[in-house]
Amino acid sequence: MDSDEQLIQKINNGQQELFEILIERYQKQVFSLAFKSVHHEKDAEDLAQEIFLQVYRSLGSFHQQAKFSTWLYRLSMNKCLDCLRKNGRKQEILSSELSEEAHVADSPEKIILRKEEQQLAHEYRNQLPDKYRIVIDYYYFQNWRYQEIAAELGLSVKTIESRLYRAKQMMRQKRLGDRN
Repeated sequence: MDSDEQLIQKINNGQQELFEILIERYQKQVFSLAFKSVHHEKDAEDLAQEIFLQVYRSLGSFHQQAKFSTWLYRLSMNKCLDCLRKNGRKQEILSSELSEEAHVADSPEKIILRKEEQQLAHEYRNQLPDKYRIVIDYYYFQNWRYQEIAAELGLSVKTIESRLYRAKQMMRQKRLGDRN
């Protein structure tokens, strides 16, 4: 079985029918990310299709500086965020920790405060440099373990731990700065 990079090289050399293999490999991950963005199955299907069309159009710009799956994830995230902006909604790539579901017993004030905190957390996350934002996304939004992230990004587990720690520090500093 060809690696992603080998498939891309063949696709770029004229064997476009091999793109179907890439779709099969990544359709679940792309759909899952799209669904977390739009919260509606049909819209998520449409968004996933748009993402794969963008991937197909952009394969020539993939220069293997990162793994294909990392490049695809970045492209997918950007496309999801574009979709949310276009629809006039706040950026809500959600995790279970940041879900909008409110507890029934919560007061309206608590619900409003929770939503504001969620919005701020997303804004702080979006301000992080890519190398930190990706680790936050994998760890909190995709629920990956350090070892999985390290393998995906081609980094050591210690580097992943360090980047996650620094990302949380940056977000904490931003939060404290906003309060002053």
